Amino acid sequence: MAINAVASPLEELSPEDCLMQLGLGTVGRLAMVIDDYPLVVPVNYRLLSDAEGAAILFRTGLGSSVDRAPEPEWTLHPEAYL
Repeated sequence: MAINAVASPLEELSPEDCLMQLGLGTVGRLAMVIDDYPLVVPVNYRLLSDAEGAAILFRTGLGSSVDRAPEPEWTLHPEAYL
């Protein structure tokens, strides 16, 4: 029995391409898991970058869902790329 390979519509982006996409906008969706449930919230963000690296800034309230999410466990999808 032969297995047919199907090309994936997903493309892995390089770190440089990711930064370029993030730099195109200032509005996006922040996705995370809180208490074993997915949560997606709209955010305004700003990408700051220089020769030493890059940082994504967004405002959140102390104790909010976003504040409680473990940092490595969230992802940001910019509106320009959705």
